[in-house]
Amino acid sequence: MEILVIYQDEYIICVAKPNNVLVHHAHHSRNVADEKSLLQLLDEQIGGKFYPIHRLDRKTSGIILLAKETHFVSKFQDLFTANEIQKTYYGVVRGFSPESKIIDSPVKGRDANVHKEALTHLRTLEQVTLDIPVKPYDSSRYSLVELSPKAGKNASIACAL
Repeated sequence: MEILVIYQDEYIICVAKPNNVLVHHAHHSRNVADEKSLLQLLDEQIGGKFYPIHRLDRKTSGIILLAKETHFVSKFQDLFTANEIQKTYYGVVRGFSPESKIIDSPVKGRDANVHKEALTHLRTLEQVTLDIPVKPYDSSRYSLVELSPKAGKNASIACAL
């Protein structure tokens, strides 16, 4: 599998991560240890070590930033924290979403009794009705949405559409 390199300079490399690819192997991903991670694929394709600046879940495709040196990671993470770098997600959701919405839905942390603040801005870009029946309806409705996480974990995106 070839990874598309979108941009690179002396500090970072920006690549398109395909869905169903782990960024790196970790203890919680031991059930997919026989599959190559993004870091392994890049090492084979380009050569060298890269260090993730942010996360994308295995099932999520999208652009990911990787540092070329470990000491660059915290500097880029500081830019995310200071909102100098913004994440934007695009998704297709079933049903008609509102024109805009602020999703303010705390998410559970590793400790199920602790909830973390999460805030995401949603904007609907398009809506479509398809003549494909989905019981009990005669047609299917979908929305293309733009999601901008502002605080907390990105899991807030999936919570309350």
